[in-house]
Amino acid sequence: MNAFIVQFILIFIISICIIELYLYVRRGRSLNRNEIKAKINKFSVTASSLENPDILRNRRLSNVQFLNKILVNIPFLVRLDRLLQQANLNSPLGFFLLLSLFLMALGFYCTSLLTHNSLIALGGALAVGSIPLLYVRMKKRERMQKFEQQLPEGLDFLARALKAGHAFTGSMKLATENFEEPLGTEFARTLEEVNFGVSTNDALKNLLDRVDSQDLRYFVVSVILQRETGGNLAEIMESISHIIRERFKFRDKIRVLSAEGKFSGVLLCALPFLIMAYLQVVNPTYLEILLTDSLGQIIAGVSASMMCLGIFMMRKTTKIEI
Repeated sequence: MNAFIVQFILIFIISICIIELYLYVRRGRSLNRNEIKAKINKFSVTASSLENPDILRNRRLSNVQFLNKILVNIPFLVRLDRLLQQANLNSPLGFFLLLSLFLMALGFYCTSLLTHNSLIALGGALAVGSIPLLYVRMKKRERMQKFEQQLPEGLDFLARALKAGHAFTGSMKLATENFEEPLGTEFARTLEEVNFGVSTNDALKNLLDRVDSQDLRYFVVSVILQRETGGNLAEIMESISHIIRERFKFRDKIRVLSAEGKFSGVLLCALPFLIMAYLQVVNPTYLEILLTDSLGQIIAGVSASMMCLGIFMMRKTTKIEI
């Protein structure tokens, strides 16, 4: 009966994933000129508007209508959707949630068949189900690192454009034409919001939501203050660019100094697995008790938990925020 329920859940989740993908592809191909014009009119504002539009308001969390209605009413999913925006992944949040549920059910089913232990099967389900989230976080980290590398040069470019007589929005437009993804893409989205009628300050705040970067926060705060109080924005950008470059140099020094501790942590983490692999080759039956005996399974679970705790502590020790 339990196997039947798990199989039913797997089939149901796979069906929803297929529908999600089909609607996503169809929705991307079926946008005609009238629909695009209607979407632009929805974001546009008139002179009598009393409030600025929120372009992120109508963002869909799923292409399946009933699933989207459920997801939009769950508050913490907004953070996950923001994570997808920061990673610049086009698939909706509903697809990743369904994929995680499918992998969790599949991991639980496969692990329970191998170990016949519900606790281990639950741990395997959580480990496999977290793969989509780990992938999104990896893509986000790579994109944010690339953005931070482009930011100093982008600020210098904006400063030169301002000195040449261009307005701030005109300077950003030039930057979108001269920089690749992600800096050029994010600046282009900010300009699109401004063109739709969002104020420049709100568009820059939305930029902060899409880009998780402390250096960018300095830039946005400086621009907002300069627009309210005045000042030489070009010099401010050059100063921020210089500070960011100095932080990069200091970060590289920290990375070199902490390399020995990180290598020791990797070696200590890999050592138990290397010993297990050696024992499996020399005496294949030596470790079977950890999988077949209930006490051995408990010992293996406690050991794995202590290893995860040790990895977490070593990572915290060697990771220095600048």
